[in-house]
Amino acid sequence: MASDLILTTAQAQAVYSAMCALDALGPDHGAEFHLGDWVYVRRVHLGGAIRIEDRADGDDERHDDLAAFAAAYGLASGMAFTVAHVDHGAIVVDHVQAKGADEALAQAQQQDLTDPVVFAGHIVAQASA
Repeated sequence: MASDLILTTAQAQAVYSAMCALDALGPDHGAEFHLGDWVYVRRVHLGGAIRIEDRADGDDERHDDLAAFAAAYGLASGMAFTVAHVDHGAIVVDHVQAKGADEALAQAQQQDLTDPVVFAGHIVAQASA
């Protein structure tokens, strides 16, 4: 991992995992995360560039897509998410590395995606109506 990157490895892994879960919803789902008071991570839509801003230091980081983000932080790419179950109106997503991304996406798309997506006990996406 390059020393000029803004996020820690743990933060990058959490952001990457959440974005992979959002990708299971299909196209046109962006993401925005606030890490602490000053660090913002944004992706406007599926497949789009990822921008990380550290407003305390004025640092700015940009990656062309999720694969480039994963490579920059030395993360294992190609993670797949599968829908574990629906719990109280929320889709609970399990992280599964061994399963292929296409199979995980097909399984997720069979669910009612108007419900929020939950990863590790936290809502990471709410599909807009």
